[in-house]
Amino acid sequence: SISAGAGGEVKTADRERFLDYLDLRSSEDVKRVISNLKSREIESFADLGCGSGAYSFGLLEAIRSASATLIDRENARKSIMKKATARNLSQRINFIAGTSLCSDFGSDFDLILMSNFVHCYGKSANIEILNHCSEKINSNGVIAIYDFFRDETGTGPLTALVFAQQMGLVSGSGDVYTVTEIDSMAKESNLILQKDENFGDGMHLVLFSKAGVDCAK
Repeated sequence: SISAGAGGEVKTADRERFLDYLDLRSSEDVKRVISNLKSREIESFADLGCGSGAYSFGLLEAIRSASATLIDRENARKSIMKKATARNLSQRINFIAGTSLCSDFGSDFDLILMSNFVHCYGKSANIEILNHCSEKINSNGVIAIYDFFRDETGTGPLTALVFAQQMGLVSGSGDVYTVTEIDSMAKESNLILQKDENFGDGMHLVLFSKAGVDCAK
């Protein structure tokens, strides 16, 4: 199994403060992701390593008929459910606590979202995670990855390179990848790159589907 990459051995109160910080700084990122996903037919989705829950909350508010499964460490539960209740979303959320990211968190999802997630892990772990997620989406489902990406030359953009240096200091195996590198990992699970939305500041939203399914929108 693969353990969650961050946020584990800290007090619940400290984790809550960190999640509040993430919630505040992610507002523009959430808008980007939601604007690209809200037109999809999504009834059920999972948010792997959901952090503050901001991306799930935004998507639930944009798609009123959807429900969400949020997966993160137990010490995130209180903060997430408090925020969900404040936004009248708690009845549409199933929070699953766990440190193993390849655990059973459900199946038949229209979408699995991974925001600021793959950079926490090395290549072999990401291949395992993508393989697990490929088994959790339905035949028309997609895996959406929103993260920092280096360009294909590996020389930019500056924001991604600086973040990669930071990852090198705090993570034993994490990295900032190119889209081609993530695509290569996804192909190990017979996943096909359907969309690469480059926002120009190092952040991309990339969508993968099962082979033979055209899910690009």
